[in-house]
Amino acid sequence: MRCRFTCWIFLYILDSEIQVYGRLFNIGFFAPRDEDWVAASSSVGAFLLALGHTESGPLAGHTFNITWMDSQCSSKGGVIAASDLHAVLPNIDVFIGPPCSSAMRPVAQLASHWSIPVFGWVSSDTDLEDKRIYSTLVRLLGPLKGFGSIVLSMSRLFLWQTFAIIESDNYIDEAVAAAIKTTLDLFPGAVKYEKFVVSASSTNEQKQSTLLKVRAKARIILFALSWFDIRDWVLEAYNLGMTSEEYAYFVIEDNLYNINNMNYLIGDRIWKRNDVNDAKAREGFKAVSHIIQDNIDPYEMLEFVNSAGNASKTSPYKSQLPAATQSDSYAPYLYDCVMTWANIAREAIDSGMDPSNGTYMQNRARDYHNSGITGDIVLDANADRVTHFKILNMQPNGRYEISYQVMTPTNSTQMPNVTSSKPFYWADGSTGFDNAPDDVPMCGFSNEKCKEDEYRTIKIAIPSVGAAILALLFIISVLVTRKMKRLRIQSMPWKLNPEELIDSQTNIPRSTFQSIMSIHDNDSQVTLTQKGLFSDKGYTFAKVANYRGSQVAVKAIHKDVIHMTKDILIELHTMHSMKHVHVCYFVGASVEPNNIFVCWEYCSKGSLQDVLWNDNIKLDKNFKISLAFDVIKGLEYIHNTSIGYHGNLKSSNCVIDSYLSCKLTDFGLRHFRKGEAQVLEDEFTNTEHVKYKELFWTPPEDLAISLDEKTGTKPSDMYACGIIIKEILCRNGPYTEFEELTPKEIINKIREGSDKEFFRPLLPVEVRKEFPKCSSLAIKLWNELPETRPTVAEAHKIMKRCSSNTTVVDNMINTLEKYANNLEDIVIDRTKQLAEEKTRSEALLYRMLPRDVAEDLKKGISVKAESFDSVTIYFSDIVSFTSLCARSTPYQVVDMLNALYTIFDAKISKHDVYKVETIGDAYMLVSGLPKKNGEKHAQEIANCALEIRNAVLDFKVPHVPEYSLKIRIGLHTGPAVAGVVGLTMPRYCLFGDTVNTASRMESNSLPMMINMSESTFQLLQQTGSYLIQSRGQIDVKGKGCMNLYFLNEKVRRNNNSSIETRVISTQDDPARNHKKTIKHSIGENTRHTPNKYRSIPNNDDNIPNCDDKTPYNHDNTQNDDDNIRNYDDKTLKNDDTRSNHCQLNGGVVDGGDVEELLSSISDGERSTPVVVEI
Repeated sequence: MRCRFTCWIFLYILDSEIQVYGRLFNIGFFAPRDEDWVAASSSVGAFLLALGHTESGPLAGHTFNITWMDSQCSSKGGVIAASDLHAVLPNIDVFIGPPCSSAMRPVAQLASHWSIPVFGWVSSDTDLEDKRIYSTLVRLLGPLKGFGSIVLSMSRLFLWQTFAIIESDNYIDEAVAAAIKTTLDLFPGAVKYEKFVVSASSTNEQKQSTLLKVRAKARIILFALSWFDIRDWVLEAYNLGMTSEEYAYFVIEDNLYNINNMNYLIGDRIWKRNDVNDAKAREGFKAVSHIIQDNIDPYEMLEFVNSAGNASKTSPYKSQLPAATQSDSYAPYLYDCVMTWANIAREAIDSGMDPSNGTYMQNRARDYHNSGITGDIVLDANADRVTHFKILNMQPNGRYEISYQVMTPTNSTQMPNVTSSKPFYWADGSTGFDNAPDDVPMCGFSNEKCKEDEYRTIKIAIPSVGAAILALLFIISVLVTRKMKRLRIQSMPWKLNPEELIDSQTNIPRSTFQSIMSIHDNDSQVTLTQKGLFSDKGYTFAKVANYRGSQVAVKAIHKDVIHMTKDILIELHTMHSMKHVHVCYFVGASVEPNNIFVCWEYCSKGSLQDVLWNDNIKLDKNFKISLAFDVIKGLEYIHNTSIGYHGNLKSSNCVIDSYLSCKLTDFGLRHFRKGEAQVLEDEFTNTEHVKYKELFWTPPEDLAISLDEKTGTKPSDMYACGIIIKEILCRNGPYTEFEELTPKEIINKIREGSDKEFFRPLLPVEVRKEFPKCSSLAIKLWNELPETRPTVAEAHKIMKRCSSNTTVVDNMINTLEKYANNLEDIVIDRTKQLAEEKTRSEALLYRMLPRDVAEDLKKGISVKAESFDSVTIYFSDIVSFTSLCARSTPYQVVDMLNALYTIFDAKISKHDVYKVETIGDAYMLVSGLPKKNGEKHAQEIANCALEIRNAVLDFKVPHVPEYSLKIRIGLHTGPAVAGVVGLTMPRYCLFGDTVNTASRMESNSLPMMINMSESTFQLLQQTGSYLIQSRGQIDVKGKGCMNLYFLNEKVRRNNNSSIETRVISTQDDPARNHKKTIKHSIGENTRHTPNKYRSIPNNDDNIPNCDDKTPYNHDNTQNDDDNIRNYDDKTLKNDDTRSNHCQLNGGVVDGGDVEELLSSISDGERSTPVVVEI
């Protein structure tokens, strides 16, 4: 039950999706100012906490106006509070409280008249059940009639029809007795009772007188008395001989199950006073049990009190209420009261109804079912909560513990649901329903049904004959059992013949923490006797073998020889005979010298540890609870056998079979394995890290002793079980949350713990909210003191409440369906991953080869070489690359080229060009293939070359930032043939003279210049507007004299502008003084793109023209950097031997007038023609 409070807070908030128009709720909060058991100040925290969760949960989007009224604990106070509030706020939406029944009566009557909903959190008097009078009242604390229901339930369980009720004359006890009487009166033929009213200040003589009257009327007595007086009444009953096995007393405790009361009731303080009467009291109280209402867990109550205290300090409504004090024991009911009203109000709003209509709200609350921090909230057809009870019974150690939990049925004709957590002992020490005392003695209360002699004879004869028969049967059964057991032990059914075990290649999956080791062998038909269980490299923990047609897990025992003793024989026989659905079956053992091993049932799904750490396996809430429950069921079976305890429990020793059921393995065999050598599995396990990690499941009391002396105990198993439950709920390791600590540091912290402060795993808040009961159980199981840990039986009962009520078949079907759905999800996910991987592979292929070529290769089609009539090829290399490499390391060169070519690759992605290859510092592009683009290829290459050159200006060599890197670029247009060459790392290659010529264009270029041939120049004239400098005829190696050009810049213009170029040749008219006029009609919005290349360098001195016969040496250009002018310099120089020319769409002008021409073109505001004379 621990953390149920936070869990339901979370659920209340998640359940809200109200986005309707917000309204203001006027809430009247009725609580007395000065009552000690329930007051406004001790209720404020719970009220504000619920209000805050309501605002963020069921009634999100709405606002609240709170008015507190001091209703006192009287009828007059209730009338005044209700009438005063209604006078001020006639449109009140709900009354919360008052808690006192005396004040609730007039408040609920007035609310019925005004049709205002009333939600009470105490007010449990029986008369408030009449909903004809209280037609708008809903009560969240079970009414006192529940005590009558529990008495009626007990009569059915124990077949009792006659009771006596001893009640005190104080108000509360009278109310309880009246409630019991009202319920029993509904069944006059089924139950009879006698009522005895006594004074709270009765003397011992008066008590004796009353008890003597009771003795003549009943043997089953109900005490409706203050529990402070119970000891005196029991002592008087003991003195009168009325605490024998004929009597049973039940104390009706009307106080709630809270920490203070439970500390008094659970234990021995109810009878122990450290006086002379303690011995009598203990003997007398064996006949006394206590009936209490079910309530919030003490630990959860502490958490609730803290949360309520915080809410009372931070809530915006705190100013409208009295100052808060610590919450009382009824405060959780107030919290559930407010949340229940909010949920029903939300349902009303969703249904289009008025939540302030009291009659409607009460009808809506009938048969309401939800969960809250005080447990399951079940309202009956009368809009009152159904109460559940617990029965405390004295155990043999003299302490009272919870023996029965009784779930009261909503229908009085149904039998109660009773669960037992501890044996219920009667006065004579017997247990169970069958040994309950008779409500009427055999001979009647006054021996009126039989004579004394006959009665005495019957009393003596029946037990004597019965005892003789039982003794005879017992002796015979013992002798037969011993004989049969001796024969079974001598037959040694567990003994294995190693020759029958065939090695298998199917090995147990390797556990996350090396719990199970696998070995493989090429010869699956070699017997284990021939091969042995051990490899040359070391020992293996377990492997899989075939034994008589079934797979078994084989584990080596590291002993040379086994000396069979009686203890070992009995132990092996016991192990072999153990069969349970959640315990691995012990197949048997081999005891041959030097070949000693044991075989266990093989579970194909691996260990629990493997399953929890496998993210591909979906584990929902029910599946996790089922796994934890399986561990506890298996452990309970082991604890109830002669084996006694597991001794080595951890998640790697819990395995999953093919039905997804968890089973325990590697237990017992303590005598058989005694003296076993500690053999290290491998290098991985032979580390301090792993050794300490294996101690995570070991309790602190066992850490204080050496592993050799460790024997194990049941509390040690429960500690390990708590750690495993944490692993299951969180799906991680025991101490995964402490990544900063090493396993050794974790173990040391555990050793240093005390009963007040100790180091344990952390349970995240979300896990505690999702699994409140399981989380609470895990925390209790790893308590520091072994005696405070729950037993396996107690853990079983807690887990049973956590698990669903579906059958094993239903769970199996649901599990298989979820498993199938999980497989479908895995297939879909893997298919998606495959598609993504295919996309990445194709993207990589398309980077290596053209898409059309790659598609053909994927289809298995051979790619034939293809001829292209006209393409433009780009070549570039780095100036002075050799000298740069000489001053750099290979890694630095690679990093530099990668950075540079990454920039190039980004630029070419904007153009219709194809990157052919990069070899060292050479970079080759082509346009016009493999996809033809008409005559645009020259323009695409030209634009790309300009962008690449611009990018180089901003590039910094990573390891030499001050170095100014420069490149040479060459372009050429012509025919080419392209095709794929090679099968291993196929390459798309270009062939033809065009490739060679383009390479020559690059080698005849200058640093940071774009050199191009006549053919490229002719295409650019047709397709674009560029500034081109004519170099005249240059002697190109292997090609002779060629007209070459420098591509300097691209002229951009808006759509509404035009540039018309007319070329006037000097040969046309020599008489015109060699004057050429170029007229440019420039539109109003024409702009010339700014460029860093505003001057044309005069660097052709190193390149021979056709008049210069000096051979051209490409290496001479490596120092041309000094001759390159700064491109920000506005000065243009003419070549000494030939004039620089700029070509603007066919118009040729002197280089010296280029600047002026650029200035005129750049001035977009000019609309008149600009004439440049040459």
